[in-house]
Amino acid sequence: MKLLPKQTFLFALLGVLGFAVFGVVAPRLYPVFGVRLEVAREDAVHRATEIAGRWLPEAKGSTVSAALAVDREQLGYLQTSFGHPRANELARDSIPAFTWKVKWTNASFWEQTYYSSEEEALQAMASKLGGQLTVSLDTHGRLIALSRREAKKGPENEAAVLDSLSALGLARDFLTHVASVNLSDLVPVLSTDVPKSVLGRGRHVFAWKEKRPVAGETVFHVVAVGREDVVRYNRSYVPAKPFQVPKRSSRESIPQLIWILTLIILVIVLAVRRLRADQMDLAMGIGPAVVIGIATVVSTYTAVRLAGSSSQFEVLVSAIFAALFNVAAIVFLVAVTDSVARDVWPEKVTSLTILLKGRVMNRHVGRSLLLGFGWAGIALGSISLFDLLYTQVGRAVFLMGSPYTLFSAEMPFVLALTGTLALVVTSELAYRGFALSLLRRFVRRVGWLLAAGFVIGVLNGSTMTSTWMHPHSGELLRTGLYGLLLAAVLLRHDLLAVIVAVFVQSLAFSGAALLSAGLATSGWEVAALLAGLALLGAFAVRRDVPEEDLVKLEPSYVHRLAERERIRRELEIARHVQQTFLPKETPQVRGLDVASRCVPAAEVGGDYYDLIKLGPSRLGVVIGDVSGKGIGAAFYMTLTKGFLRAFARQFDSPKDVLVRVNELFYENAERTRFISMIYGIFDVEKGEFAFARAGHNPLLLRHTSSAEAEPMPVAPKGLALGLTGTELFERVTEESRMRIFPGDVFVLYTDGFTEAMDSAENEFGEARLSELLRGASQDLSAEQILDLIYGEVQRFSGPGPQHDDMTLIVVKVLGTGDGAEPGREPAGEGN
Repeated sequence: MKLLPKQTFLFALLGVLGFAVFGVVAPRLYPVFGVRLEVAREDAVHRATEIAGRWLPEAKGSTVSAALAVDREQLGYLQTSFGHPRANELARDSIPAFTWKVKWTNASFWEQTYYSSEEEALQAMASKLGGQLTVSLDTHGRLIALSRREAKKGPENEAAVLDSLSALGLARDFLTHVASVNLSDLVPVLSTDVPKSVLGRGRHVFAWKEKRPVAGETVFHVVAVGREDVVRYNRSYVPAKPFQVPKRSSRESIPQLIWILTLIILVIVLAVRRLRADQMDLAMGIGPAVVIGIATVVSTYTAVRLAGSSSQFEVLVSAIFAALFNVAAIVFLVAVTDSVARDVWPEKVTSLTILLKGRVMNRHVGRSLLLGFGWAGIALGSISLFDLLYTQVGRAVFLMGSPYTLFSAEMPFVLALTGTLALVVTSELAYRGFALSLLRRFVRRVGWLLAAGFVIGVLNGSTMTSTWMHPHSGELLRTGLYGLLLAAVLLRHDLLAVIVAVFVQSLAFSGAALLSAGLATSGWEVAALLAGLALLGAFAVRRDVPEEDLVKLEPSYVHRLAERERIRRELEIARHVQQTFLPKETPQVRGLDVASRCVPAAEVGGDYYDLIKLGPSRLGVVIGDVSGKGIGAAFYMTLTKGFLRAFARQFDSPKDVLVRVNELFYENAERTRFISMIYGIFDVEKGEFAFARAGHNPLLLRHTSSAEAEPMPVAPKGLALGLTGTELFERVTEESRMRIFPGDVFVLYTDGFTEAMDSAENEFGEARLSELLRGASQDLSAEQILDLIYGEVQRFSGPGPQHDDMTLIVVKVLGTGDGAEPGREPAGEGN
């Protein structure tokens, strides 16, 4: 639906207001805005290299990595003790809640190394995990910690171990010249006065504390000296009442794990079913999958590389495997989401489909881009306001992950773009696009869908703000409300608007954090990208797309489904028309009990039967089978019915009727078409049945002269209608006349009965049909005999598909005009 001008203005105003609220609240609330990188990553590596210069030869052959580590204990303490605005100021200026961790790491995990003992293997593993040499700096470039693995010495060098006095001098010299600490500001303390978590291991451990606390925290300096040099240094800020970072129980992640596994299973099951039904197009997802695959390689490569525990080759392999998984996920998610959504609300995927086809400059895509920007502002403002209000009514703490890779990347803008793109597209296709569309098939009320959006938000557990809240109940509430908001965007607009809203919101948060941290270039690059997207939307919304182009842009399977639906409707109409041409009710003729049934193998069939009342005691019976199936056969069947009905009332001879029908059919039908048929007339008053056969199956007759009466096939000569002209047809076709008696049973059928096959492809056959009729009780009515035959054929063929049309007519003689009684021997028959 198009927004009215007034609605557009109000919506834009809400979006701008949301961004403004975020700009005011977020820097005072979220800890990520407490980062001020006076020393950027490259400078941190350079500074760390200078500090660790004399030990670097021991780390020869190792790789260097640098990442911004987050001290969550410090963040929690500062927020609970001083409030969030003051906590961010202290984190920027005084307390090293954020530190650059520069690490020189040993050999690859994949190298094959054999160790002489378990202890040696554990030490090697610890070295790989912890690094040969690690230097931590705060964001101002001050040394916070140093740790190194002392090189092994042989037995001949054991005498070179430093004594305590020499070790103390070395420690003091380290503090003065390496850590840049003024010794006059320090007071020596015993190791027993220092928290165990602060003390380092070494042959000699020395500790000092600063005379003046910082923000209520005692600052300890601990130096550990090994055989001949410093092996560890810690500048630790210890509050009187440390904040305990809440440990999330593994049980808390069980619902989310079940939710993800359920989604994966549903996507796979629906993908298989819809592919088999040709209701899905995997090609739709190839384009976005390639883009997301590249984004995944870049973001994963950066994240794994910053971990610093793998070689370049291992990092690349990890990134490629992650990308392959994401590519497969996106291919299936795009295709399944589109297929499921088109079943319930196709308008929700229109703009996304157009975009996937490479058409950007049109009003559908442009409108979704602009709507996404508006909702991104509303989402940021709403989340910020919720978090602010929650901090006013309770002690809420905002924590972050460590390391924080955005500030640690060599190209923060590229990481922000690729990481956000890969995460947002995957999650929104799964959580909002697929899950809510699937629920829409069963839930119609908007209120229930919004409630489902709230639950999905809780299970997703993310608000795209790089922070989470403690207590956990507050985090569940904010993520649930965020999910509800995105569900409202989908219900009000479409899926592309949801994806754009989350993408813009997340990228705007990252850009604001980069600007706040002092990475102005990357921050303004993010701002420029967002401005470009907004301008693109503003220009694109002015371009219209003709309806015929929209139809062409739909996935190919949609056109195939539409064509199949059109054919299905046409077949349904044809079936309805055909059914109207079959007898609606059985004519009541004195002395005859008649039952009939026609079961087409497809929507429409080529079998034909009719019951024509020719007088109080005369009944015309016709059964036929048109060559082929489907609409063509049904058409010729309908044409033949008209011919036969017209001639049946003009001629008393069945042969004459068939001759006239053949003449017209031969003139009007294709040469490849023919019809087999039997037409006969029961005359109860005369006690006679006259019929002619045009190449059809023999009729079965069971006399009642004895209990052991054998059904016999009756098949006078005749050619199928449409095979030849009138002269030859009339010369070949015979007419048969026979006496009928009470209790006689006539069975007329098409080959759908006799050629019905079981699982081993054995045919039912005429012999089984004859045996079935012979064994039928003489007390059975025509309808009961018909049910008996049809049921036995169904049981024989099993649950497999029906291969041919099946038509059956059963006529049982109840009495005749000459007063013959049931069970009386026949007086004779004639042909």
